[in-house]
Amino acid sequence: MNALILATILVATTSQLVHGACPEAPAGENPWRQTGCRCYMAVNRLKNWYDASNDCTAMGGQLATLGEGQKSDLRDVISNDMDFNTCSSVLWLGFTEKDRDDTEYFSLDGTTGLYNWLTNEPKNTPNEYDCASVHFGGGWLSYPCITTHCYACETASI
Repeated sequence: MNALILATILVATTSQLVHGACPEAPAGENPWRQTGCRCYMAVNRLKNWYDASNDCTAMGGQLATLGEGQKSDLRDVISNDMDFNTCSSVLWLGFTEKDRDDTEYFSLDGTTGLYNWLTNEPKNTPNEYDCASVHFGGGWLSYPCITTHCYACETASI
């Protein structure tokens, strides 16, 4: 009996170590939603890319980056939390070519990621369409960073 209880505790603890849990969301915000070892939050406020990035940082995360090998679709994770009346169907992502060579988008940590650009995207207009967004119909779009969109934040599970 004791061995069974110990085994149950061990399995439960190991499961938490593998996937962890999402941190508590700040008051008034949507909850963090977990997929694998990452947590995502839909933010239903219109902000330019810079302010959205700063807001995610203030909440303990960063703009969502959808890195290589990520199996979950951001849309599936946060769609129930989105206010499509406010946000239309576009969210900022944590990729930019700002202050780069206008040819390659990089995530906020300086790495490249898994791209899913729509046809004729990204627009490689120097110093204009420098920030990446995702369209809920599928695919990525480039926009001027001063355009306002809702956004998704990402953080590691704890």
